[in-house]
Amino acid sequence: MKYVSGDNQTGEPGQLLADPFVVRVENRNGQGVSQASVVFMPQNGGRMVDTTVVTDDDGYARSTYAPGDAEGDYTVIASCDTADSTVTFHVRAEVLHNNVTIIKNYGDEQTGVVGKTLDSPLVVKAVDDQGRAVPGVDVEFYTHDGTIEGDTLKIATTDDEGKARVVWTLGLNVGEQHLVARHGETELTFTATAQAEAPAVLRKIAPADSVWQAGKSYTFQCAVYDKYENPVPNVDVLYSVISGNGQVQGDSTATVATDSAGVASVLWRLGYNHTYHNVLQAEIVDMSEIAPVTFEIDSVAPPRLDKSTVTSSKDSVAADGMDAAKIVVILKDEQGHPLPDYAVHISVTGDGNIVEQLSVKSDSAGVFNALLKSVMPGEKTVSAEVPGVGKLPDTAIILFTPPTPDKMYLVKVSGDSQTAVVGRTLPQPFVVQVINAETTPLPGEKVVFEVKNNLGRLGEGWREIVASNDSGFAEIYLTLGGRAGLWNHLVVAYIESDSSGVEFRATALPDTAAIIAKTTADSLTVMSGDTLTLGVRVGDLYDNPISGAALSFTSDADDIFLTEMPVLTGAAGEAEATLVMGETLGAHTVHVSLGAVSTDFTIFVSPVPEYLVYVSPDTVLIDDLDRKILLQARCLDPQDRPMAGVSATFRLVHGAGEFTQPTTTQSDSNGLVSTSWRPATLQEISVIKVVTAHDSLSFYLVPRRILSVAQATLP
Repeated sequence: MKYVSGDNQTGEPGQLLADPFVVRVENRNGQGVSQASVVFMPQNGGRMVDTTVVTDDDGYARSTYAPGDAEGDYTVIASCDTADSTVTFHVRAEVLHNNVTIIKNYGDEQTGVVGKTLDSPLVVKAVDDQGRAVPGVDVEFYTHDGTIEGDTLKIATTDDEGKARVVWTLGLNVGEQHLVARHGETELTFTATAQAEAPAVLRKIAPADSVWQAGKSYTFQCAVYDKYENPVPNVDVLYSVISGNGQVQGDSTATVATDSAGVASVLWRLGYNHTYHNVLQAEIVDMSEIAPVTFEIDSVAPPRLDKSTVTSSKDSVAADGMDAAKIVVILKDEQGHPLPDYAVHISVTGDGNIVEQLSVKSDSAGVFNALLKSVMPGEKTVSAEVPGVGKLPDTAIILFTPPTPDKMYLVKVSGDSQTAVVGRTLPQPFVVQVINAETTPLPGEKVVFEVKNNLGRLGEGWREIVASNDSGFAEIYLTLGGRAGLWNHLVVAYIESDSSGVEFRATALPDTAAIIAKTTADSLTVMSGDTLTLGVRVGDLYDNPISGAALSFTSDADDIFLTEMPVLTGAAGEAEATLVMGETLGAHTVHVSLGAVSTDFTIFVSPVPEYLVYVSPDTVLIDDLDRKILLQARCLDPQDRPMAGVSATFRLVHGAGEFTQPTTTQSDSNGLVSTSWRPATLQEISVIKVVTAHDSLSFYLVPRRILSVAQATLP
């Protein structure tokens, strides 16, 4: 029997070969023998269309072979019981991939940080026209945005699953970035959204306006950028009015988040007095390491006085040099806003006028007071002017009449503008004198003293009647109330014929410290290394704030430190101390004291919570049982810094095998914890978990044969 054709063919696993196996049975003369029985016997799998074939008239026998379902080499032996030789056929079974192309498998449309590597790799899969995975295919990855494992172009070859992977580090510009995977004529574009890095700088933007007017509002902006000069959105910026008595968004401070361009805008209303030095500061909230920016406006146009008024308490006044009308000037701009801290010059027409200014400057409500007397009868016109700003549009008209000889007048003698501690009696009495138009003292006249504002008492009440003595004098002592303030106590004295009376004012000072109240929460839990701000308010027995008091903050732990000394109370009696927590864990007491007055805060210092990240892959494919598999993770603190000395334990959750290194370990100086594992079987997946006090990770050890079977059965 002789070989004719069909040897050394290559075909698809499980599919019939293109050509049959052909042999010829001959006699000794080389002539074909018909009707001879030839057997084609596969040696290691596969199937013949016809295993036994009878030769034709020319002695030829033919049969077609299909190799087995697995790739590899196959052998078929043809034999004939009447022939003394056999013929061996060799076949190579290979999957033939036609029209190979690539498709996206994983990693598209991720979001990451500029300059950082994306969390997941980019994966493409090579497939043929039957949808089967194709290994060994070179895929070209390239990008103009960032790098691919350190370069802008990389060739990756598909693995046994037909997959090619690369790791993409984003470029330094925010927005949409692209990476292209190419094979043959096929190009796939992966897209990632790059977000800005953490804020690195705060920069002010020059305002659009350059001419400023007191009391007007203007838009001010600053921008937040990362270290690559990308704008950073959604960052809280705190604007604070430092000086000038202006407002931002209707208050002294305002917190504004940056927009998509990294810009935080605020409406700043300048102070109503054009002599103020207006200063606005902007800082990023909770990022003291980034320098704040300051806006300063020195030259401001004065306000308009359109709605300012001049009024008199009386329409008619005796021209005796003692009877008086109270002149009230209220300074307001064209919008009706009060104008504080302005000096006012009062002018009066006619002769014999006496102007007594009760105010030095307008108060917070824009009010300026004066008294007007005259010794010359006649109609007087009162006008007002603010130096450097202009004249008021309003005037007041008062008629001064000839004096009546028998009219009584009340004159302030002494005791005005005293100062004492709250709850104490003033050192000097309030003294008035009752006289007539000829300045003769009038004894036995009833003088009414009344407390206004519900502050203080006269004797045992708020109202007392005192008869004038032989010299016409009447006096009374005021005991201050419990509320401290500048000129906040007011007593009015009057007689029936002069009901306008005279006013006495007194300033009440706070008493000594009697209480330290907490303004921030107590019993706080913080972490070692954290900073903590504690706030208190110091008040006297009447709860008046005490400013300028030097507080002592001490702790029972040697490693809790104050960042600033001394700690002084402000105008509202409030003070804040910033403390840095040490490494001594547990409950601690911070003692706040001022002389014999004190309070305590309780602070619980807990360890810094670590978190774990994979160093070894989370999934490892296993091919044999002799391999020792290294499992590693890294311990990081909340600022992504390696943590040394963290205790970690590796535990077997599922599967079979043995640890070949200790299972409980301490993280090294690089934060690494590790162990090694030897599997005992290739029949199941092993799951090993690493656990610390605050986190855990799981490693999956997967036998490759299990993965192959699973992939083969997936639809």
